[in-house]
Amino acid sequence: TASSAAESLRQHGFVILQPLVVGSSSIISREDVVALNDAGETYLNELLDGVKAKGFDPSRDIFRFSEICSRARAGLRYDYTRPEHEDVKARVTPNGARAHTQWQTLEKLIAPWVEPILARAYVDETFTVKSVGCVTSEPGAPEQHFHSDGRIFGIVN
Repeated sequence: TASSAAESLRQHGFVILQPLVVGSSSIISREDVVALNDAGETYLNELLDGVKAKGFDPSRDIFRFSEICSRARAGLRYDYTRPEHEDVKARVTPNGARAHTQWQTLEKLIAPWVEPILARAYVDETFTVKSVGCVTSEPGAPEQHFHSDGRIFGIVN
């Protein structure tokens, strides 16, 4: 239920939502999943090419740019975001725009499931979405436990 999910979010800093199926199909169609994956992977590869062009080895180095970061040496895990700031928006490529369009589609599809959980978790506070993005792990990435992002209540992934 939304209440138990909100409690998990408050207590642990994260919540896992089981695959959502309505009737005989999931709320996110196979076509949307394929399009989202393709757009995200294409954009990720473009960003990693940019990281390489700056002299970093994305499979080995720690790096932090406004568009993408890798927080662990040889972590093979990358965070990349939808551009929210004007300086980042100015650098968006067609591949980035396509990825962001797909993320917006995903946001609209999951909003009816996620927003009630956030509203219950933050019942005494107002909340806003500060950024939207993707955390992705490449094959061979070390295992990572579920965890909250940051020490401040309300930073959720």
